Amino acid sequence: MHTHGVVKIRISLQRPLKVKAGQYINLWIPSVSFWSFMQSHPFVVISWADGPWNTLDLLVEPRKGLTRELLHHAKNDNIARSRLVLFSGPHGASVEMRDYKTVVMIASGFGIAAHLPYLRRLIHGYNSCEIRVHRIHLVWQVQDLEVGIAAQPLLNDVLDEDKLDEGCILNISIYLESNDIPKVSFGKRATVYPGIAPLKDIIQAEAVGKQAREMQEQGISGDTIPVFEEELEFGRSKTTTRKGKMLVTGKTDCSTSPAVLMNI
Repeated sequence: MHTHGVVKIRISLQRPLKVKAGQYINLWIPSVSFWSFMQSHPFVVISWADGPWNTLDLLVEPRKGLTRELLHHAKNDNIARSRLVLFSGPHGASVEMRDYKTVVMIASGFGIAAHLPYLRRLIHGYNSCEIRVHRIHLVWQVQDLEVGIAAQPLLNDVLDEDKLDEGCILNISIYLESNDIPKVSFGKRATVYPGIAPLKDIIQAEAVGKQAREMQEQGISGDTIPVFEEELEFGRSKTTTRKGKMLVTGKTDCSTSPAVLMNI
């Protein structure tokens, strides 16, 4: 099926399969593109469950080749059709996030797909008291709201799970590359802001907030310790001995797992 030019695929499996958050599969659909097996078409699995699954969900960005053909067939089919699907996998590693108290996820466009299984895994781990995370901030940069509207039901499903004891740990900020819109709410507990996401300011605020919460837990009063500029350089993995580390991940497409940008 497709929504606002975005293709959603659900694969029914012949036998249960265990897939870790962030892993991907290589896809071949003979009835859509017979020669697609000659090329690699990686798609990250956006669904996640605690145990083996009977279905796999994919979010596809139509570009060229197989993905363009998928959109063409989805538009021409009046109802969702069942097709023979062959795939290899799961492939790739999963980023371990269970030991962090704060996780900042940065996505642009279809990079949101790579973060969806991690959101589900983290919220499940928090609800079952299996991980340390107490705050997740998803920052999503989009050129237009088409992909946002298509992914809105998926984000709302995640937010529905984030309701332990009437509290919530997930905050979603969406930045639209246009200054022609005001700040507006978008679905459940998500806000759309105009312009480019001020990533450095966001990460600085999250890091300072993390330290303030740690000081409060330890009963320490006084000014919050600032985060130094050199700790906010992208591409540097900085491991510290501080209690309650903060992880920053990022992704720009829907093919594989997010990259670790920072470890504060």
